[in-house]
Amino acid sequence: MHLRSHRRRPCYWLCKKMAIAPSPCVLFFGDTVDDMVAGVDAGVQPIGVLLAEDSDAAAAATTLSEAGAHGVVGVGVGDLIEHVVATAAVSSIDNPRSGGASGGGASGGGNGGGSSSGGGTNGGRDAGLQRVATVQRKTNETEISCVLNVDGSGKNSISTGVGFYDHMIGAFAKHGRFDITLTCKGDLHIDDHHTVEDVAIALGTAFREATAGAKRHRIARFGHAYVPL
Repeated sequence: MHLRSHRRRPCYWLCKKMAIAPSPCVLFFGDTVDDMVAGVDAGVQPIGVLLAEDSDAAAAATTLSEAGAHGVVGVGVGDLIEHVVATAAVSSIDNPRSGGASGGGASGGGNGGGSSSGGGTNGGRDAGLQRVATVQRKTNETEISCVLNVDGSGKNSISTGVGFYDHMIGAFAKHGRFDITLTCKGDLHIDDHHTVEDVAIALGTAFREATAGAKRHRIARFGHAYVPL
């Protein structure tokens, strides 16, 4: 692939390193004009991201669009996910055997960086697949109730008695688009470590039960990525 501009290289080499064939089904997020130009030149779909410090969001969005952005989103994962969902659905229609949008970390796939399952308004998840679980766990230190829907929208109600833990589990649910309702009554008068440990066990058990057997077949690894600087 001929490099027409030095600005193309970051996006081009990212795809090359991750063995992704550049195509409109690969999303490339960036917040600068150079990012948009690099995406266009590499043959992927660039999506502009507005920054919190942009004083004139409308003007910034126009600038990114004129540079080649296929869309412009605000700060926050919600807007980004909608673009990923739309791209996954188009990919599934164009190539129904592929199971979704091709790519890895550069594509921003349905599980935050893996392949994205195609079709539908539920982020490319199988409409008939019920991946839910309810876990009740009681020990001498804690009493926990956890209801999980893997194919949710990020709704969550978390009450563990540990504020920061509630925040982190809530963020996990929101960005993973899991519906989680979780309560824990623990021996916080002693320490919070029993609560933290047992909630993690209960939540992990819920995921194991909800995704048992064939229900795990479209779950992709999240944490692998190349980040050229």
